[in-house]
Amino acid sequence: MTIGNTRWRVRANRPIEYEIVNAPGLFEPGNPTLLTEGGKRRFVVVDGNVARLYGEKIHAYFAQQQIEAKIVIFPGGEEHKTVDSYLGILYELDSFPIHRRDEPVIAIGGGVLTDVVGFIASSYRRSVPHIKVPTTLMGYIDASVGIKTGINFNGHKNRIGSFEPPLRVYLDRTFLRSLPRRHILNGVCEIIKL
Repeated sequence: MTIGNTRWRVRANRPIEYEIVNAPGLFEPGNPTLLTEGGKRRFVVVDGNVARLYGEKIHAYFAQQQIEAKIVIFPGGEEHKTVDSYLGILYELDSFPIHRRDEPVIAIGGGVLTDVVGFIASSYRRSVPHIKVPTTLMGYIDASVGIKTGINFNGHKNRIGSFEPPLRVYLDRTFLRSLPRRHILNGVCEIIKL
């Protein structure tokens, strides 16, 4: 006697869709661009160099918009793209529980930061929306055309990660003015490579 197994094949496609928005003066008073998602709270991760140059302006922006913003400073740099950094930001996010569908996580910084925050957004509560605000030319390219996220692990680059599209990418060229020439050239090389 043969006992037959019944099998089903499940197949699904996940649509990938997000907006890339030219957003000059993103943190100017009265600019509502970052507030289009509703909700009165934001969890914001800012690169340490960006915080040094624009931190006061970013804080003032959220205060003027009457948004309760938890701003976490990420030291930046490839050496901080680690499990420890990932967990540290996750603990901060979990202690400031956002409403998971209408209060997106915001990442303001270069490619390392947007990779780490994108991975956090993909894994926290099985995915929360996030917004990228790249502040380097390399980050522009990385954040605009890529949905890869990740952290380094066990001596390997991007060993742990996912593919998670942001809700939006906001491009504000104001940030590019403060970049050293070397960072501009790195971005131009990335454009040529693509």
